[in-house]
Amino acid sequence: MDKYFLLGYFISVILISIIHNPIILLTIIIVLFLISFKNIIKISKKVILSTIFFTGSVSVLYCIFGIIQNNLNVDYLILINLRVFTLNYLSFFVFSKINLFKALSFSKDLNYVLILSYGQILNYKKLFEEWQLFMKSRVVKQLSFRDYLQIYGHLTALFFEKSFKNAKEISLAMKSRGFFND
Repeated sequence: MDKYFLLGYFISVILISIIHNPIILLTIIIVLFLISFKNIIKISKKVILSTIFFTGSVSVLYCIFGIIQNNLNVDYLILINLRVFTLNYLSFFVFSKINLFKALSFSKDLNYVLILSYGQILNYKKLFEEWQLFMKSRVVKQLSFRDYLQIYGHLTALFFEKSFKNAKEISLAMKSRGFFND
């Protein structure tokens, strides 16, 4: 069953990506709200945060350059943001309902890659939670915005360093299992 939901999700992503009518996108959003009525607030919070994070800066820059060049297309901006919101909501909803391990069980290779990816996600989540606990236990006074940027800059560097190290290890493990033919 999860395989069919995943297939339906991929088809829906393609269809939503080619829709250029904001009314249809709003209708899809309303249908998604109705389908996910129990979790509407939980999913909406995640979607709003990720949409603002993902398209917020792009939309602001688009508005600034559009105003400067006297070529601001508000309809296009609304369409893009509605599409991103719709795709985000659909993604959060679908992936809260399906078990990816069951959905990808038809392919040994895809399942293996999913296991590796999921393991990495859990490692990063654990590292981030430990970093937050470290910050709570070590920081006594309120930090300035500059201090936060500096601290999270170090955290970002730590994540990149860990990513490169893990990528090498995973690549070697995958080569030893025959995933690469070079």
